[in-house]
Amino acid sequence: MLQRLLTSVLVVALSWMAVPPGAAAADTPAEAADRMFQEARERMARGDHRGAYPLFVESQRVDPQRTTLMNLAMCEEQLGHPAAALQHWREGVSGLPADDPRVPVATAKIEELERTVPRLSLALPPDAPPGTRLTIDDREVPTEALGREMRVDPGPHEVVVLAPGRESAKQTLALAPGETRATVLALGAPLAGPSVAPRPVRAEAPPASWASRHPSSLIAGGAAVVLAGVGAGLGVKTWQHYDDLASNCTSPCPRDEIDAVESEALWTNIAFTGAAVAAVTAASIYLFVETDDADVRVGASPGGARLVIHY
Repeated sequence: MLQRLLTSVLVVALSWMAVPPGAAAADTPAEAADRMFQEARERMARGDHRGAYPLFVESQRVDPQRTTLMNLAMCEEQLGHPAAALQHWREGVSGLPADDPRVPVATAKIEELERTVPRLSLALPPDAPPGTRLTIDDREVPTEALGREMRVDPGPHEVVVLAPGRESAKQTLALAPGETRATVLALGAPLAGPSVAPRPVRAEAPPASWASRHPSSLIAGGAAVVLAGVGAGLGVKTWQHYDDLASNCTSPCPRDEIDAVESEALWTNIAFTGAAVAAVTAASIYLFVETDDADVRVGASPGGARLVIHY
């Protein structure tokens, strides 16, 4: 009874403050909004809250006023939308001085709705893919609102989860007056698609080194270098021996010394000849045998070395 009396007093006060006595009709936005406000007030007085609601909304859009907002809140509460009414009561009373006659009634309505309007917190599962969207009663829920309490009207609410690559998942949540609920929503089933077996991934072998691609020419070239070194060493020794004989021995020189110099010269020639043959062999194998299409393998076995060439 007391609540009804306070509401009636507030209606009279809001009507009086919205339309000053003696206001003349005009075409300004403020006066157009005032006419819509007056018509909405008359409809609400007759119990036509559904007809009054759009007039209050348009009047507030044209000329925002705290009084219009509070009347809109009363209309929304009668239409069964206490969550919107709570929001508009808060916006209407915000910033009013404490001695304003609208403050006591507005504060009482806010306290009453705080006890009855349900609180709902919605969250997505951890495996929700990027781009997942959420709607409640066909209104999209902002990403920043996920996990935070929202004020909703009592009764059923349809919640839909829209995830990329999945079917839409619908869930109906029915909340009782004053209820507080936190819900982690489920994703829909994956969308069916053509079954395609994954193609095997062929591991690429690391590029072979130059030595592994040209083993035979490398061996022959190494032999050429060794033989050339041996020939050079023998040549230096032979030249020194020959110089000693030319400087120190009396003619005729001992035969054994001459034979030794000739033997050293022979082996020097053999070493240089072998080096030349090995160098030519290495170049031939490199240019004509060990190509990109050839398979050359060099191995060792108890019976000795083995060279295998496949084309």
